[in-house]
Order: sequence, then structure tokens, then C-alpha cells
Amino acid sequence: FIPKELEAEGQRIEKARKEFNRVLAEVVAKQELELNIDTQNLFMKIGPSTHIYVTAWQFLAHFYGISAKVTSVEPYVDELTGAAGFKATADAMMMTTGMVISSGSALCLNNETNWSTRPKYEYQTVAGVGRQRVKVGEEHVPSFQLYSMASTRAVGKVLSNVLRFVVMLAGFDPT
Repeated sequence: FIPKELEAEGQRIEKARKEFNRVLAEVVAKQELELNIDTQNLFMKIGPSTHIYVTAWQFLAHFYGISAKVTSVEPYVDELTGAAGFKATADAMMMTTGMVISSGSALCLNNETNWSTRPKYEYQTVAGVGRQRVKVGEEHVPSFQLYSMASTRAVGKVLSNVLRFVVMLAGFDPT
């Protein structure tokens, strides 16, 4: 027989222990995130802000037992501009249970600067120089690359929905 006062005290101690472990895990995740982002260059500077790559979001998610899964990728046409590309949707889920905790969607369209056209090159023989890579025009970005980028963006979006607070604590831009 355990007196009610002792049982209540035990429950308060257990609750405090769990909270301490949660905070400790967040501190460790923040430190690991900072270290790995810096040492592996998993970020891009855009103006004064530092944005992390999807690989860093995935690394961070692992510390919280979270994984992302692309659930759909569909062709998409923007009704306002006529731009075409893909819309992807991803879910964030708990690795232990498979429970979906967030969803996110993203687009990649052919009217974006890096996803419309790009230079086309050929190797040509130049007198006195030898074979040289020469720009011969422009070509459309292949659809599979738009598809892949839409998927990548959806994964980044869904993981940022769940873990943005840790990224902000680590001093990175959360968007």
C-alpha cells in the first residue's frame, strides 16, 4: 500500500523528469544541428538570412523520431500564368507508430528562374585550342527535375511545419 501523498509526489517527480529529458533532447538536437549544418555546409545564405537544406531538416527530424514521406506528386498547371510543373504532398510521421503529425504541399513550375530553361552546351573543336565546351542555346529543364524538386520542397515544408522552433533556436531562418 502506497499513501496517496507519496503516489502524487512520485507522479510529480516523473512528470518533472520527463520534462527535463524533453528539454535536454532539444538542447542536444539544437547543438547537433548547428554542428552538422556548419561542418557539412547544409545551408544557403540568402541576403542576411541563413536557410537550411532539406537534408538538414531530415537530420533534425531523426532526433525527434520523425520521418517524411512523399504521398503524391501530380502534374500541375497554374491557371493564372499557364506555367506547368508538379505539385507534391508529403506527410511527417512518427517513426515508431506511423502516425501522421503534419502534411505539406509544394510546387515546382517552369516559370521559375532556375526551372524554366538553362544553357545548352556542346563540345566543339576550336582551332589551336582543342575540344572546348561551348554554349549553343537554351533548353527546357526536364520534367523529371521539376517532379523531383516539387517532392524535395514538400518534404522540407512538412518537416519545417513540425520542427521550425528548433531551427529558430539554432539561429537559422525557419522558412
